[in-house]
Amino acid sequence: MKTFSFVSTAALVLPLVLATGCLVPQNRYDEAVRRQDAAEKARAADEAELQTTRAELAKVNGALGTREKTLADREGELAQKQLDADRMATERDDAVLLVDQLRGELGRASDHLREFSEEKKGLAAALEEADQRAKRLEAAEKAMAEKALVVRDLTLAFGPNIDAGSALVTVIDGKPAVRLDARAVFGAEGSAVSEGMRQTLARLAAVFSSHPASKLELGDRSADEVPPEDRIVRLQKLADVLVDRGVGFERIGFAVAPPVADGSETPPAKPAPAKHDAPSTPSFRDGPGSVELVVDVAPAP
Repeated sequence: MKTFSFVSTAALVLPLVLATGCLVPQNRYDEAVRRQDAAEKARAADEAELQTTRAELAKVNGALGTREKTLADREGELAQKQLDADRMATERDDAVLLVDQLRGELGRASDHLREFSEEKKGLAAALEEADQRAKRLEAAEKAMAEKALVVRDLTLAFGPNIDAGSALVTVIDGKPAVRLDARAVFGAEGSAVSEGMRQTLARLAAVFSSHPASKLELGDRSADEVPPEDRIVRLQKLADVLVDRGVGFERIGFAVAPPVADGSETPPAKPAPAKHDAPSTPSFRDGPGSVELVVDVAPAP
């Protein structure tokens, strides 16, 4: 920016004035110089004030931008938290909604107790029933989750046997269960627990240590011509292995299917699922010829 200088202009004009014989009085000249200096100072002050104002404006704009970003981030976090809360609240909305509705009806009926006493009793009974239903649903959810965990742990414990084709993890009457090939369990002699099965039962005992409220029912459905009392003895040997591995004896039960006329055991009283590629010979996976380990699951306290 160019600055006008009165002194420079005067230096140029003065020779002309002298040449023409006209002289400016000294006091007028000094006054003009002072006015020019004041004007220059005022202009410089205005420029400095303008620069300060621009800097302050930029600072304010930056602060506003930061606050807007912070606000947007907080709104995003709030929206995510709200979404998580909504998703968690959907599992039991139906039962809770029913209870809340009945409680509301009960509260409104209390204002007209004299006229609607019978209705109030009915609503109180319905509320109690809804509470019990909610508790049953919660218990069923816990039991179902526990069963899923048991099935998972059984699958991991019997993984080598499943791969070898000597075990099957299934569900019997709504309970997690394992069917083992009876020949692999009792070995060639048909009475003593095989060494390989002892290692498998050790893994099963580890599963039961993580599910302390569950119980185990042992069933001998092998095809051997063995009387029920001898089958109980064989199952007792299985139980002894589990007890040695830390499973309480009180958690183990026995089940032996009654023999039929030809010496085999009674097959399960339910039709087998239709399979186009079903083998012609019965497999222990269908029940007969197996040792069944049925887990009675109870949610951990």
